[in-house]
Amino acid sequence: MLKSYTLKGITVLFFTLYASLAFANSLAHVTTYAVTPLGYLTQISEELRGQTLTGIDADVTADEVPLATEYRFRVINGADVQTIDVPTNTFKLTQLATFAYNTTYTIDVAVRVDGDWYSYGDAYNITTPAPVT
Repeated sequence: MLKSYTLKGITVLFFTLYASLAFANSLAHVTTYAVTPLGYLTQISEELRGQTLTGIDADVTADEVPLATEYRFRVINGADVQTIDVPTNTFKLTQLATFAYNTTYTIDVAVRVDGDWYSYGDAYNITTPAPVT
């Protein structure tokens, strides 16, 4: 069963856990679920989604999460997956080990709150501009 509570503007979903005990065999089976509070999910800012950056060193910003102490941006280009952890909700592709002009990247974002990393939010594409000639 799924229950939802809102505390201080953060909606948290709770799953009721069920345990089935097989007393004849003295076996217990418990199913648990990892749940990310909705307030701890983020993604790149709406104005960047599906857009071409204004420059190769333009800021890539995620929606801010209250209480987040770190943001982890996962940048995907085919089989090349890079992550970068930063203390704010902004980074630049030029901070990565590899980046390219005129390339579409898929980016999703996770946050760290109270020392715990939470799930990645929705992934969106951004494209780097063509090189200036």
